[in-house]
Amino acid sequence: MGKYNEALADLNKYLEKNQNIIGNQAENVFALSYRGFAFHKLKRVEESLEDLNKTIVIEPKNGWSLRSRGATYNEMDRATRKRGTIYLVMEDYEKALEDLNRVVKINMNNASQRGAVYQAIGKYDESSVDLLKHWR
Repeated sequence: MGKYNEALADLNKYLEKNQNIIGNQAENVFALSYRGFAFHKLKRVEESLEDLNKTIVIEPKNGWSLRSRGATYNEMDRATRKRGTIYLVMEDYEKALEDLNRVVKINMNNASQRGAVYQAIGKYDESSVDLLKHWR
């Protein structure tokens, strides 16, 4: 995991010490964006998004924060897709659809898994639509 935990400790100390210093806004954005990245690498996605969203509010065109947030969303997408697939295998179709509906909103390329759930519960029209979207 690299030294992300050590980095978090240092960044937390810095941010606690400098949180009320207005003149340090650029340095705080820098520290927040790197802490968000460290959280991402440690799979602590909610904390990652919290820090990265703060930096983007302050600096909407901050490329580092935008890329890191995109990577974090991608990680969430993969985790949710995997969980939805596990629910499908376990035949817990309601939970599978819940996860896979969320994933399909983000990326239509994941429609085939949702199509498999629809097929398993006898919703063949919905299944066909999703499978066709996936293969186009």
